[in-house]
Formats: sequence, C-alpha cells, structure tokens
Amino acid sequence: MHKLSAVFVIFTALALAVLFTLPSHAQECPPGTAWFRGKCRPVFPESPTPPTQGRMMEVTASALNMRSCPSTRCAVVGVLRNGQIVEVLGNDEGFSRITVPNSGATGWVSDRYLAPTRHFPTPGTGPGRPPLTEPRYE
Repeated sequence: MHKLSAVFVIFTALALAVLFTLPSHAQECPPGTAWFRGKCRPVFPESPTPPTQGRMMEVTASALNMRSCPSTRCAVVGVLRNGQIVEVLGNDEGFSRITVPNSGATGWVSDRYLAPTRHFPTPGTGPGRPPLTEPRYE
C-alpha cells in the first residue's frame, strides 16, 4: 500500500510540474480560442466568406441537398452532384440561393459545399446538368 501512495504522489507531482510550466500566455487566450502553435487560435474555424452574387461556383460535396429556403429544416427540392456548376443569386447566413445553368432549377444550398470555379458551362453541356429529381441519402 505504501508503494501505491508513493507512485500517486510522484505522478501528481509530475502532472502539476507540467501544468505549471506551461507558458503563461497559453492560459490567457480569450473565450472561443485555444493556444496552438505559438498563438491563440479559434477553437472552431470561421465560416468561409459567402460566395459573391452572380459568381459561378462548383459543388464540392458528393451529394448536396438543394432546399426550398435557407435552412436545413426546409424541404429538399433536389440534390446536386460533385463538380456541378451553379450560379449564386444571393446569400443568407451560411446559405446561397443558387440556380443551376441549363435547367432553371433554383434553391438554397450550404455555402460550405461551394467553391469558386474557372469552368463556365455552355448551354446543354458539361457539369451544368440539372439536379436529381429525388433526394438521395447516403
């Protein structure tokens, strides 16, 4: 029993030594941040900058739900495929109102799954294909 107490005391002393030898600035980060690689950084990365209205964007998700309004609680009106090109019509708190070239389909998608593209669809060709008509769940 005496050996167990000695091990506990040594372990506790080592843990406290490590805790109190951390740089003081590591404990001074504001709420929502943590010390990482030499400075305070956000605990959660900031949302990406919303796509600009009129900009052509590309879907980065394997399947992206297109919704009737800017919320995950809204009805799914279609599903977009990876690489599909869309045009941004507007933005609302993390969602973009988009139209799918060559199909006329419009709806709302999460900004997280859109990236700028250099490809511009020409009528009737390429990744500007219409969304799937039935929602898919993978």
